[in-house]
Amino acid sequence: MNLENQVNLTGRLAKENQLRSYTFNGENRNVLNNTLAIKSRNKDKPSNFINITIWGKTADYIFDNTQKGDKISVYGELTQNVWEDDKGQMHYELFVNVEEAKIIYSEKYQNNFANQNQAQQKSNPTNQQQEEDGEIQF
Repeated sequence: MNLENQVNLTGRLAKENQLRSYTFNGENRNVLNNTLAIKSRNKDKPSNFINITIWGKTADYIFDNTQKGDKISVYGELTQNVWEDDKGQMHYELFVNVEEAKIIYSEKYQNNFANQNQAQQKSNPTNQQQEEDGEIQF
């Protein structure tokens, strides 16, 4: 990544995750699109809403373990799409192309983790590993 184009944001998912599959160079890859709601430092100003795009296994992981309202942190680069519509009007879209994502808080993840732990404990009662903190990096 270009050292001049690095973005690190923490916010809440503003909508339900949308996962799509693409074929790229003959290989299937998943892509997740969402929007991060990021509170302003100034309480009088509204939140900022930043579009994010996550690819591959990270997209699968975030899709499986988060939902609208969950808090995540992303690292990536700022990217701009530019296109012209049928009427000749130019459109500009700015988003973060995510390279790394970390779940800060997710009720869905905690429920998935608890269910996995219960299944492990039933199959192996001596195995009682617990997560030490709520941060999961992928």
